Amino acid sequence: MNLRVLALCAAVVAAFAYTAPAHADTIVDTSSAWTDKVTSGWQMTGQTFETPNATDVTLASWTFWMAGNSTSGKEVRFSIYEWGGSSTTGSELYGTDLSWASTTSSYAVTGINLSLDDSKDYVAVIDTNYTGFAPSSVHYVVGDQYASGSYVGRSNGTWGTLSLSVDHRFTASFTGAAVPEPGTFALLGLSLFGVALHRRRGMAKAS
Repeated sequence: MNLRVLALCAAVVAAFAYTAPAHADTIVDTSSAWTDKVTSGWQMTGQTFETPNATDVTLASWTFWMAGNSTSGKEVRFSIYEWGGSSTTGSELYGTDLSWASTTSSYAVTGINLSLDDSKDYVAVIDTNYTGFAPSSVHYVVGDQYASGSYVGRSNGTWGTLSLSVDHRFTASFTGAAVPEPGTFALLGLSLFGVALHRRRGMAKAS
């Protein structure tokens, strides 16, 4: 294999191996505004939300906080649904069971990687009635810390809004796909052109 072929191969490898700079996640965080507020009386609570923009439409992770449950073996169900304005819409889009700690704890749900529609609203639901109801449970914050959603609760099958100025104490991470820089496409194009030109010259010599 001559030097020209080696150079062309190296260029192709470099083009495919190049990755664009990592895309920074968008973080929504209301946790620092917590002032010892804990829900009481709701069997299920939810935080409505939307994607932060048209690019970061993948929900990567969600963290929330809860008071402890002294009864061992209890679990809560964390779920994501579409939100229709007054209730959930359709089936569960994502769900996982979490062990309910005996003391106040944070619950980090990672690896969600749920692709969302930036034109729709969603709700993160915490079902405290999943294996046994505790009257005091989910932490919440006041003062409209998250303008794109609000705290909602469900008891006896009916959803209701506690207040438009109340939100869960939560942290959510949204991400979008990294887009290669224009130079990447240019390098790849030149590499493929070089390979094609070399092939054509080789075929011309052979004939």
